[in-house]
Amino acid sequence: MARQSSPLPVLQHDPKADVLAEYLAEKNSPLADYAGILSRMPNWKLILGIAHAESNLCKKTDRNNCWGIGPGSPFYYDDISESLYYVNYLIEKYQTLGMRN
Repeated sequence: MARQSSPLPVLQHDPKADVLAEYLAEKNSPLADYAGILSRMPNWKLILGIAHAESNLCKKTDRNNCWGIGPGSPFYYDDISESLYYVNYLIEKYQTLGMRN
């Protein structure tokens, strides 16, 4: 179901990913394992903020849906990375339509 938007740049060492992984690990968030993906997304701050509000940084979800995406009940994703790409795609879609965060 998730549609991957533009490819993410590949970096040998990403200091932002390291800091983000450390922060998420301190919060005991499952997102810590995805810090490298998250840090390269253009909307990473908004994505993280939504995850914090909706699922306590992905600690309170059984569907790999840290963002509460879905009409009625949240969509189910096979893994968190799939839902990361989908939430980034949705944010980019809304921004393209002129909506801002």
